[in-house]
Amino acid sequence: MDLRSRWLLFFFTLFTPLALINAQTGAMEPATILVASASGTVTVSDLQTGTFKPLQKGMKITEGVTVQTGENGSALLLFPNGSAVTIKKNTTLDIEEHKLSPIKEGTPNLKNLENEPSTSKTKLRLNQGDIIGTVKKLNVDKGSTFEIDSPIGTAGIRGTVWTMSVTISENGEATGSFGISVGNGFFIPLGGAEQYVGSEVVINVTIGRNALGQPVITAIRSGQLPIRLFNEMTLDSEDVKKAFEALSGEEFEPEGEGEVGGNDNNRQRAKPNTIVAPVTPNQGEGSTTSGPQ
Repeated sequence: MDLRSRWLLFFFTLFTPLALINAQTGAMEPATILVASASGTVTVSDLQTGTFKPLQKGMKITEGVTVQTGENGSALLLFPNGSAVTIKKNTTLDIEEHKLSPIKEGTPNLKNLENEPSTSKTKLRLNQGDIIGTVKKLNVDKGSTFEIDSPIGTAGIRGTVWTMSVTISENGEATGSFGISVGNGFFIPLGGAEQYVGSEVVINVTIGRNALGQPVITAIRSGQLPIRLFNEMTLDSEDVKKAFEALSGEEFEPEGEGEVGGNDNNRQRAKPNTIVAPVTPNQGEGSTTSGPQ
């Protein structure tokens, strides 16, 4: 085995230490997520214990953690199924679940794959802030899922470059959006119906409160993804490709403080299936065009 092949094997071993143990069953097991970059103020905390530490490049984390960035903070997380998430400033993101079935030895480098190399289950929750994600085409027919929960609703990814944004006002109103530049997925606004989201489309949502203090949809509209955001997502996907490419190079030297994370079985959150007032016809109308202008 040449040096490049050894590094590739090490990469998969780094991400999936239980892969060989479960190779015969093919069961999904918690998989390690690699911090490809971290700058400014960024922390990672355990969802169960609340203990936290600075997030650093090369650190390996697992499901059951919260990553939080400050005013000048950002981070890039690489997942072993070829997915990636860029966390922008002033963002709080929970990694509730990330599991993976064993990856076969000899699988090509992730940057060259169109489909994920095995099956996986990922669930994130964006509490506030902005994230951009890249997901290889999922093996949905074999049980793979990738979902992002949030105060405005839940998004499902099938294989795409996507973005989500959430802002919480002082009075508790949540505004945000879910958009896709390449690929497709779906979005379920809080208490609303599932909506298909195609390439270069964004859905903007506002969640207010009724007289009883319950969350209700006050505005929802789909439209064309702004060119500024489209370009930002394109640049981000190029950075992700470079990050995965670096993992297979001979000079790749992983560094970090070990795994952080654990199960999140006891934490309770408001979910998008909360009963809310229905969307009126004019709230659900919007426009979809073929490309950014």
